[in-house]
Amino acid sequence: MISPGQTGDSPRPSASRRYWDSDGRACLAAATVTATLLGGLYLALHLAGLPQRSLLISIPAVSGVWVALACGAMACGARDGIGALLRGGTVIDTAGGILIVLCLSTPLPLLSGVQIYLILAAMGVFAVAMARLARGRGARLALAALSGAILIAAMASPLWAPSLLQTPAVRQAALAAAIYPNSLYSIWSVEGLRYVWHESGLMYDISGIRDYAPPRPQWWAPVAIYALAAAVIAVTKLLRKKPIVTG
Repeated sequence: MISPGQTGDSPRPSASRRYWDSDGRACLAAATVTATLLGGLYLALHLAGLPQRSLLISIPAVSGVWVALACGAMACGARDGIGALLRGGTVIDTAGGILIVLCLSTPLPLLSGVQIYLILAAMGVFAVAMARLARGRGARLALAALSGAILIAAMASPLWAPSLLQTPAVRQAALAAAIYPNSLYSIWSVEGLRYVWHESGLMYDISGIRDYAPPRPQWWAPVAIYALAAAVIAVTKLLRKKPIVTG
């Protein structure tokens, strides 16, 4: 039924307008919260007069934790997959903007900032894909929480890996599982952070896996792992939607 004042052939809103109406406010809120959190931390550390080492280690680390927790949660309320990517991408891009500021104000090379951004993007896309695998909002929230738990558990490998590494039969597999999916280790392995974290010995003083001589992480390892996982999840969802044709 057409309401008064409308005509039957009134133009439909454009796709961009529909996405703005359904996801625009959520993206704006995500950008505001992310900028407030990371930008506030940057300003607080800078105004406190802490050394550049604190900035270089803290900002990328907090960015990784925030992306792991926020992207999946933001994707839960989206109308479709594109809206979910827009919401999660807003978190990632806002964190990337803070990284650019970090690169401009410290000796961190811009290329290293790009590499960290790619790590964050792979994590965020994985979290979004996990959340969108379910249909109901409650199930999506549960999967978003699961994706965040997986990413945080990988970052916290120094806490759980040592007990596994004491068993020779699983030592190599446990070492690989503790290092390569660990986004924080890879973030701190980029040029400009490698000396601060790995080559200065700080990692080995803090990490519980220091006695097992872990390989130096490569920044692209979590990018490949989480991007591949997101692709597998996306293909699985598409196959579930595909109708079964019977003869």
